[in-house]
Amino acid sequence: MARVGRKNHELLPSFQRVTVDGNSWSSYLLSKGKVSMQKTLISVLFLMFSCLIGCSTPQEDKDDPALKAEKGREDSGEQPPETAIDGNRRHLESEAVLRQRVRAKSCEKFAKELTKLPHVAGSKRNAELATYLVNTLTQFGFQVERHVYEVLLPYPVHVEVEMVAPVAFSASLREEPTELDLDTSNKAVLPFNAYSPDCDLTAPVIYVNYGRREDFERLAALGIDCRGKIALTRYGRIFRGSKAKIAAEFGAAAMILFSDPADDGFVKGDVYPHGPFRPSTAVERGSILDISTYPGDPGTPGIPSLPGEDQLTFDQMKSLPNLPTTCISQADAKPLLENMKGSTVPDGWQGGIPITYHLGDASTVRLRLHLEMDYSLRLIENITATLNGLRCPDEVILIGNHRDAWVHGASDPGSGTSVLLEAARVLADAKEAGQGLDRTVRFAFWDAEEFGIIGSTEYGEQFAKELSKECVAYINIDSAVSGPNLRLAGVPTLARFAQDVLSSIANEGKPGSLVDPLLNEKGQMRYGTLGSGSDYTVFLERLGIDCIDIGSGGAHGVYHSSYDTYVFMKRFADPGFKQHKVMAGVLATMVSRLANSEILPFDFKRLGADLLQTQKRMEARYKNLDLSEIGELANHVTDVGTKINQAMVKLGSMNLNLETRLLLNRRIYQASRKLLLKNGLEERPWYKHALWAPHPDKGYGTEDLPTITDALLANDKNRAQDGATELVNVLRAYLNEIDGLRQHLERLTEQ
Repeated sequence: MARVGRKNHELLPSFQRVTVDGNSWSSYLLSKGKVSMQKTLISVLFLMFSCLIGCSTPQEDKDDPALKAEKGREDSGEQPPETAIDGNRRHLESEAVLRQRVRAKSCEKFAKELTKLPHVAGSKRNAELATYLVNTLTQFGFQVERHVYEVLLPYPVHVEVEMVAPVAFSASLREEPTELDLDTSNKAVLPFNAYSPDCDLTAPVIYVNYGRREDFERLAALGIDCRGKIALTRYGRIFRGSKAKIAAEFGAAAMILFSDPADDGFVKGDVYPHGPFRPSTAVERGSILDISTYPGDPGTPGIPSLPGEDQLTFDQMKSLPNLPTTCISQADAKPLLENMKGSTVPDGWQGGIPITYHLGDASTVRLRLHLEMDYSLRLIENITATLNGLRCPDEVILIGNHRDAWVHGASDPGSGTSVLLEAARVLADAKEAGQGLDRTVRFAFWDAEEFGIIGSTEYGEQFAKELSKECVAYINIDSAVSGPNLRLAGVPTLARFAQDVLSSIANEGKPGSLVDPLLNEKGQMRYGTLGSGSDYTVFLERLGIDCIDIGSGGAHGVYHSSYDTYVFMKRFADPGFKQHKVMAGVLATMVSRLANSEILPFDFKRLGADLLQTQKRMEARYKNLDLSEIGELANHVTDVGTKINQAMVKLGSMNLNLETRLLLNRRIYQASRKLLLKNGLEERPWYKHALWAPHPDKGYGTEDLPTITDALLANDKNRAQDGATELVNVLRAYLNEIDGLRQHLERLTEQ
C-alpha cells in the first residue's frame, strides 16, 4: 500500500510523538508510592466528621425523590418494586452526595479555558488543550494516558464561489465579528466541507431543497435534469455527507450547502448576538466523509492508524466523497436564489429568505466553484483518564466526549468536555474521601470527531480485544448543553437503567424528577436509537458494547460556526451554567450506579419488545416481507428477559460472594457481543451489528435490521431473504446466551 503524501502546514501540532503501549488497557495499576500522611490525615478527619454529624444528607437533597421513596419503603417494610432491576438502592445516598459536589462555577471555568481559541483537530491549539487535559486530570488523581494517531485530515487552501452569470458576484465566506463577543474576531478555519475533492468548474445552478433522495426524485418527476449542475442545497434533515453522496448518484457536478433562515435563522427568532439564532453571515462547517460506509481515518479502515502505519491510496479509500462540495452563508446564498429562474419550488420547499424560490434552469445562474484542499497526514491525540475499581478492576465503564471543534465549540463539544471534567473531578474527590467505585471507570477525550469520528474509531480498533473483554458499557456525551431540554438515546437494554437514574434526581426548581419532562402521554420515557454521528459508533456497531448517549438541547443557530462561543453559552444557551451542573450530576450518577451495582442493571426484556415493534413496523412498510420468524424470536427474548428481571430482583437481597458476582455480571454485559455479525454487513463490512447501523441515506439516522434493510434499499429481494436468514441465526445465538444467563440466575435464587 502506498503512503499518502505529506505537506507542511502552519497548523501542524508542535507536540512530540508518543509511542502508545498496546497492552496498557489491562494494566490497572494502583497508584504508585505511598499516600502522603497529609492526605491520609485529611481522609480520617473527613470520616470522623461525617460520623459526628450522623452522615446526614445535605439539606437540599432531603427532597431527592428516590431517597424519599426509599425512606417510605423502609418505614412500611415494603420491598423495592420489580422495576428496580438492579435489586437494591444502597448507593442512593452516596450518589446524592456526589451531585452535591458538582459546581456550576467549576464547569464554567473549564468551559472558558476550552473555548478561548479555535482548536480544529490537528492544530497547535488543540495540541495545547491536550496538555491542559492531561495536567488537569493528573491533578484530580487519575492515571492518564495519551494515544497518538496519524490520520488524513484535509485543510482548506482556497475556496471560491463566484457567480459569473447573469451578474457577477463573489461569496465573501466571511463570518462578521461582533463587538458584543470579541471571540468572534479570532481567526478561524475557512468555512469548508472536509474531504471534498479539489475542483475548478463552472456550471448552472439548481435548487434541490434538503438534498434528500426524495427531493432528487421529485425533481426528476418534474423533468429537472440534475446532471452536470451545481446543487444548491439547504442544510438539515439528513447528514451533509449523505447529501453529497445522493447528489453524486443523480449526476450533479458539485454541491453548495447553505443554512436557510427558516431552519435556524431570523425566522425562528432574534439572531446572535441579540438572540441564539444564526446570523446571516454564519456558516456551518462540517465533514462529508461517508461515515455510513465506515468512520475513522479513511486510509486505515479496521486497523488503528498509528504513526507510520501504511495508508490506502486515495482510490482505495471507500469513504472519501467524489463530489466537490462547499458551504456558504445565508447572505451569500441570497444573490444566487434571487437570480434563479425556472419553475417556482414545490410546496414545502420555500425557505425563509424573503424572495420567491425557483428551481433554476440550465441557462440563467452559472457559478464557478474553485476548491483546493491540503490533504496531509496529521497527528491527533486522544486522552484517557482511569480510576481503578476497588473490587472489580477488570470491569470497565467507559465515558467519552470529543474535544476538537470546528471553531471555539462552546456547545459542540466544549459543554461535553466541561461536563466530563466536572464529573471526573467529583468522582476523584469521592475516591480521595474513601468513597471509591467498585468497577474501573475510564474517561476519554476523543480527537478529530468532527472530521469523521476518527479518534474514538482508531482507539476502538486498537484496543478491540481488550474492550470486547472488559468494557461493561460506554456512555457518550457530545454537545452536552445547548439548551435546557434533556435528551437520551441508546440501546434498549440500558433504557430502564437511564429512566431509573433520572427518576432518582430531583428536577431542580420544579416538581418531580428529571425524567418527568421526558414522559409521553402513556408515561413512557422518550428514548432514541443510535445510528452514527458521534463517538459511540465504534463501540456499539463494531464491538457490540452497550451504549447510551446523553445531552440537553434547545433551539439555536450557531452550530459549527464562529458564533458558538463562551459568550453565546453564558448569555443564551446556559446562563449561570446551571444545565452544565445538571448534566455533570446526571453523568456522575450514571457512572456511579453502573460502577457500584451488585448486579448490572441490564434489561433484556426491553430489547425483545423493541425488536418486536421493529419487525411489525418493517412488515407494514415493505409489503410481502415475511419476518414472522424474527417476531417469534423477539417474543422469546422478551419472555426470557422478563424472567431474568424477576430473578435479578430476588438476587438483590442476597449476599453473593465476589467470585459469583464477577461471573454473573460478565455473562450480563457480554451477552450483547452475540449480536455481532462475524463478517459484517455485506456491502459495508466495517459495521458488524445485526440490529443497528447508520442509514446509508441519512448518515446519522438509525437503520434497523441492516442485513435486511440494506438489501431492500438496493431493491435486492434475494439478498434481503439471505439477510433475514443471517439475522435469525444471530438472534438464536443471542437467545441461547441470555437463556443460559436466565438458568444461571434461577439456580442462584434457589440456593
